[in-house]
Amino acid sequence: YEILLGKVKSEAEAGIQRSQKAYEDGNAGYLIVLETTRQLIDTNNREAQLKADLQRAWAELERSVGRRLLFETPPSNLP
Repeated sequence: YEILLGKVKSEAEAGIQRSQKAYEDGNAGYLIVLETTRQLIDTNNREAQLKADLQRAWAELERSVGRRLLFETPPSNLP
């Protein structure tokens, strides 16, 4: 999750900016812009899936021990 947020998502956002600049300069077709935008959408989808998986695992852990678990950074505090 942290790798996705820290590296993958920022690189996808930077890729969109680069492809838009290339399109504006006439060095690339609009299909490239659409493809990089799709990659960011896929990244956002994966982020939502991972966050849901973490929250589900946390709930399963709490159910297994039979009580709420309190830690400094529980998955419910994820951005």
